[in-house]
Amino acid sequence: MAATGCGGSSDAAPYDETAHRTALEQRLGHQVNDWPTVLELERESCAADANRFALDVALAADGGRLEAKRVNIAYVCPERSAELERVITVARPG
Repeated sequence: MAATGCGGSSDAAPYDETAHRTALEQRLGHQVNDWPTVLELERESCAADANRFALDVALAADGGRLEAKRVNIAYVCPERSAELERVITVARPG
């Protein structure tokens, strides 16, 4: 696996896997045992089209993992953070 995020602008900060894992583990309150799988799934989500990305966000919200999803998106594909927030707003109107 490459050690970069998915498709951000060239002037974006370089991906820092250690900082990402640390931030996620702090948010979760425990260690992530299968880090390579978590990272692979987030990279796939980031590379997905808008419909698949929205589904991934909705599933994270339904599963109580929305804050973890926010951390992952902020590190893996920060260019999609605003899209994540729009999906949440549409999924939870009011």
